[in-house]
Amino acid sequence: QKLLLQAKIFFKEEIAKLDRETMERIYQISTEADVLLYVVEDINSATQIFELLNDRGRPLTDLEAIKSFLMYNVGLLSKNPNQII
Repeated sequence: QKLLLQAKIFFKEEIAKLDRETMERIYQISTEADVLLYVVEDINSATQIFELLNDRGRPLTDLEAIKSFLMYNVGLLSKNPNQII
């Protein structure tokens, strides 16, 4: 929770520095953004979709690779992997 509070404070301070035109552009981009929702049956499918969606023509970041690795292995080791999703 401490990190979330720090992030909130950081963004509030940074947003306060922006001019109106920049804020309107950010608002426009965020309201026009597409969100993808995939409902899958198992953790392996979720992991595969995660990797495919994050493939932007460059390697995954260390964080993305770790998340993918953990999702996959938790799914393999879990007694009920569908509860993880």
